[in-house]
Amino acid sequence: ARRTGETKNIAVVTTYLSDYIFPRVIQGIDKVLTENGYSILLKNTRNSRNMEAKCLEELLQKGIDGLIIEPSKSQIFCKHINLYQTLDEYRIPYVFIQGSYAQLAEKPHILLDDCLGGYLVTRYLISLGHRSIGYVGDCYNEARYRGYLEALHKHDMEPEAAYIMQTGQTEAEGYEAMQKFLQSEDRPTGIYCANDITAIGMLKYLGTNKNRYYVPSIIASDDIEEAQYTRPMLTTVALPKEEMGKFALYLLIDRMRGGHKSVVRTELEGKLMIRNSCTAADEGGWSDYCI
Repeated sequence: ARRTGETKNIAVVTTYLSDYIFPRVIQGIDKVLTENGYSILLKNTRNSRNMEAKCLEELLQKGIDGLIIEPSKSQIFCKHINLYQTLDEYRIPYVFIQGSYAQLAEKPHILLDDCLGGYLVTRYLISLGHRSIGYVGDCYNEARYRGYLEALHKHDMEPEAAYIMQTGQTEAEGYEAMQKFLQSEDRPTGIYCANDITAIGMLKYLGTNKNRYYVPSIIASDDIEEAQYTRPMLTTVALPKEEMGKFALYLLIDRMRGGHKSVVRTELEGKLMIRNSCTAADEGGWSDYCI
């Protein structure tokens, strides 16, 4: 049965609560919630469609005033669309962050412009004179990879298959990726790593092996706190994670109070944080910084 009256509860459902991006997103949400007298219910789906459906069923039974949700595998057709239809019937507004389902494209969703981020870092490497630029990360349905390709194409450059490695988001995978680059005869002078954690693994491998003959410029995306303490310090794109949480919640509260802001899709832009993990292509890298 439909719950009656305000519950003063807002649900936030993400794929991974421990992910290094979403604690910052939730921090931004929590600030606005406190100011407006709401409590937060946190759930995670582990990026599972079945878990997402289960979370929605539980929240519908508990009663909530609104929902902020990061959809699981949003590029795939949503089979539990009926649960979102139930939210609509109960007049419980919801806002998507970091993705949305094709069947619900008219619902508000807030994204980080990862494509622009990939473009900015690749263009920066090109501005330093790099003409052989690698990519380490997810190449499938990955906006950062698209940004990398767009920057290359705009500067009449083509991606080299030997410079592209498909990996996950762990230090160990970055460590292994750099080891493979070192073992290859055909190697890029600059590498865009799609996330900071994997890039830190690459830097650690270079530091451990103290290679003086091949030291590429490394650049990444996310600007996690550790990026400022690597040696060399990691050049990366800072993403407005807290702002995304705040924006999503302000939009949700407006709808909960009967507002009808016309915002449907909003993409927040990142900022390039230039440090010293990148050098000009003709300077031979930064091997003196390795530890």
